[in-house]
Amino acid sequence: MLDTLLTALELAIISGKETPEAVAAGVHMRSVIQETQTTLRNPSELLFNAQRSNELFVTLESRAGQVLGGLSNLKGRAETSDAALQEALDLGIEVAALLQSLSTAMAAFTEATDDFLKAGILSEEGAAAMKSSLPRVKTALSDAQLALDQVLARRSGGAETASSSSLTGRFFTSVLLNIEESSLQTTLLPRAAQGVDSLQYLLGLDAPRTYLLIGQNPDEIRPTGGFLGVVVEVHVQDGRLTSLRYFDSDTVDQADFASNPIAPEPIFRYLWITRLLFRDANWNPHFPSSAAQIADLYYKGQGVQADGVIAATEDMVLHLVDALGGVEVPEIVGVLDGATAGKYVDGVFSYPCLPRHTVLRSKRCFDEDLFQAVLGRMMQPLPEERSRAILDVFLQGLAHKDMLVHVFDAKAAEILWEQQWNGALRQVDHDYLMVVDISLPGTPVPSSTGVSSTRSS
Repeated sequence: MLDTLLTALELAIISGKETPEAVAAGVHMRSVIQETQTTLRNPSELLFNAQRSNELFVTLESRAGQVLGGLSNLKGRAETSDAALQEALDLGIEVAALLQSLSTAMAAFTEATDDFLKAGILSEEGAAAMKSSLPRVKTALSDAQLALDQVLARRSGGAETASSSSLTGRFFTSVLLNIEESSLQTTLLPRAAQGVDSLQYLLGLDAPRTYLLIGQNPDEIRPTGGFLGVVVEVHVQDGRLTSLRYFDSDTVDQADFASNPIAPEPIFRYLWITRLLFRDANWNPHFPSSAAQIADLYYKGQGVQADGVIAATEDMVLHLVDALGGVEVPEIVGVLDGATAGKYVDGVFSYPCLPRHTVLRSKRCFDEDLFQAVLGRMMQPLPEERSRAILDVFLQGLAHKDMLVHVFDAKAAEILWEQQWNGALRQVDHDYLMVVDISLPGTPVPSSTGVSSTRSS
């Protein structure tokens, strides 16, 4: 062990004498790497502070480049036959190359994310920015993975022989660069690659996607958040919104309901409905299961296969109105704020229905126009403070389960499961009692409570 420390000290002395800028850059990288790891462990922070994250990765890329250049020059000039010192230099070069590739990828990703938000969500400009950047991000991540494989191969080879050079390499990597291969394997590279793959899927950059956006009204509470009042069939391709269809939930099913499954017992008991209708499809509190039921009933009723389901409460839409600084709705004079929009949503104020509306009911007509107004504003270029406010509404909605997202591709859904953004009930290794609050019209009490005992298998 003493020989290892002396070898590491010799490397530090030579580096300090021959390439002081590389040593300074390596020391500065220690704090940058720690902040980088914290950022990548929390995708919300990465997205919400895309500009700050970009500055962080650009700094790390620059510092890694300085260390890489300095150690490469040092290796070329070093006059030593010490194999341990040479291995430490080689390992340091490989680690610096790894960090440079990783930071290059994430700098490009955060820059594209920032441009995407500023240009307008699902807009032509935002889509172009993301589509041009993601291939570069994936290439840089691939380079980082190759570099990591080299580092791990060198370490494993050294461990097998229990050589002092392996310990020197571990000392150099852990102390000088303050990073372990375990964090790269479990946090940095997997998180980065996972995020890029999921975003590519969600934005339809690899193939067209179809999503069902359902509006949930918590005034009539249901297991996943509220009564399923409206559904919007959204088509996305190459990061752009290509088309959408707006439905009242009552109009989705086929008229004879022949292909609909048998309704849950409480629905039959209180509503005298024998078939499960689309409007009641969010009956399961485990949202991935409800999402599958929603998609299945939509396919039976409309013949369209969905790639995922997104649920949002009315409050989410009203918060977006305020985040945008208000919106203009066709049949109302002036700019509408969230509080006033809430009056129309609750039916306090009436709203005219026109032939262009999907369903000729005052509340539904307003909901449809409000949705179009909010979506239209979000697709336009926005000031940074508005973009951040919108993103904050989405992140808060995901955190408080006012917004749930589930996609049916297992790989793309991984980050949704890990971040608990898909409303899933977590599996545990013990029995538990689950209480579900459900409100149905016609029940003898304001809300019908479903209680189920679940036994682990």
